[in-house]
This record gives sequence, structure tokens and C-alpha cells, in this order.
Amino acid sequence: MSLITVNPQIPQADLEALATERGVSKAELEAVSLALDGLSSKEISQKLGISAIAVRKRLGEVYQKFEISGSGPGKLAELRRILTSGYLTANSTIALPRRKDWGEAPDVSVFYGRTEELATLEQWLIKDKCRLVALLGMPGIGKTTLSVKLAKQVQDEFDHLIWRSLSNAPSLQDFLADLIQFLSNQQEATIPKDVNEVISQLVNYLREHRCLLILDDVEVILRDGDRFGRYQQGYEGYGLLLRRVGEAEHKSCLLLNSQEKLREITLLESPKQPIRALPLAGLKPEDARKILQEKGLTGERQWQDLIDYSQGNPLALK
Repeated sequence: MSLITVNPQIPQADLEALATERGVSKAELEAVSLALDGLSSKEISQKLGISAIAVRKRLGEVYQKFEISGSGPGKLAELRRILTSGYLTANSTIALPRRKDWGEAPDVSVFYGRTEELATLEQWLIKDKCRLVALLGMPGIGKTTLSVKLAKQVQDEFDHLIWRSLSNAPSLQDFLADLIQFLSNQQEATIPKDVNEVISQLVNYLREHRCLLILDDVEVILRDGDRFGRYQQGYEGYGLLLRRVGEAEHKSCLLLNSQEKLREITLLESPKQPIRALPLAGLKPEDARKILQEKGLTGERQWQDLIDYSQGNPLALK
């Protein structure tokens, strides 16, 4: 049976390739192609000679493989958007402009040490293509500065970059809406109310484009002093976001800065998986000395005592 083309702009071979990438079977593609052409479940069942229940099952499998949740005609519309966007991205001969939103990221023109940490993080982001990375450490240890320095180094490897702080504890819905509006270049007219649907929408953008998302001050949404990395009441949805971004297949990276290790990182991280965590220690003595020298501090003989007392914490040294 020849399949009906979903959109005259998408050749049949490209449609099949897009579906095959997500593991869609030929039988499932037959059903969804007809659905996208406007046929009802009853009409599809008659055309394919199967029951309406079988039609719904095949369509459900397709939605699941494209990580489209929810109910009603919105699921089919979202699938159409993903397929069209995937085709246009794969066949575009015009380089799309790279967009960056640095938010309130600090200036890192003055930066000390961390060469080994930068090399490790660059390896994780570029060569290992990690999807979820956490920078962990005490206040003032340099997580924010290191994340910005890293982003400056690798920004040309990504289509889009966005840096955000959670210091004001935005709701997950507001945070996701902000991300999606940026990634869609303000073209996304409707943001679903269901959190799972919004996360699915975000994940699809992370598949279509190589994005670097950086979240600073993540500990703000965690319970104070909770060694299990649990969330404050009302912010549990962030855990779902991290789990989905870490487990779903895509070509982007979410980088987190936090004083506490989030439980999703603990559960998912592995040297063999694209989820990693890097605990930050103090600066090396030679790098800490550069800070004291830059400040014009006298009494060089006592510098080592200061470095030892501060444990190489850059903020304490300043």
C-alpha cells in the first residue's frame, strides 16, 4: 500500500526517514499518514482494513515515540509541526542565525585557573554530547563564573544558548514558557497548561536544534539543608523536567549550577551515560595567588595562610 503524503512540501522519502528516526513502524506510519491527511479513525480503519481500536493504538504508539502527550486534536497538530520543522531543518540550505540570550550572566573577562575543569566540561558537552550536567559546590566556589566561561568557549558548537538564574524561584510553567518562546523565536503562540505537554514541547525543540541551556542558583528551589536534594513544595515539577531532559534522546545540553546535588542527578549520572556531575573544589594555590596579587595585597609570606583558611574559595579570597 502506498502511503499518502502528509504535506506536499515533505517528499514521501523524507517523511519515512523522519518517522524511522523515532522508531515508527510501517504499519504505524500508514495510520498516522492518513490521520494527518484528515481522515477520521473510522475512515482509516476502513481504508486499512483494521479495527478503530487498532487505529487508535497505532496512533498512540506514534505519539509516544514523538513524546507527544495530552489528548484531542492538539496531539496531531503537534506531530504535524514536528514533522514539518524536522523536514525544513534537514533540508534548509540557508544557515539559521544562532541566537544567544545571556540573561544576567556575569562578566568573566577576569578569570582564574580551572583549566582542568574546563577541559573536562568541554569533553562532556562537545565530544560526549552529555544531555544533563551539574556543577556542584559551596557558595562562592566559582560555579557561576565557570559555567559562563565554559559557555563562552563552546558557544559556536550550539545553535542556541540561553542562561537563566533561578534566584527568584520562578514557577516551572513560567520558566518553561520563557525557554520555549526563546527557542521558537517568539513564534510559539500556544503554551500547553499541562506540564508534561510543555516539557514534551521543549524536548522537541532540543531535538530540532542543538541548544545549551544553563540554569544558575538551582539550590533556591530545593529544601534547605536537605541532603537528598528534594524540592521545595510547589517546585517538584523541576525534577520531572530534569528526568525527561536527561532520559530523552536529543542533541542539546542542560547545565545546572547548584550548591546541593539534585536527586535526579544522583539517580541518573554515570560515566557511561550522558548525565554527569562535577563537584568543584577550591582553586589551586598558584591560581589563588593570582587573585591576591591582582588585589595588590601585601605580606606575600602570609598568602598561603589565607589560601588555606579560605580553602581556595575565590569569593572568600576577594
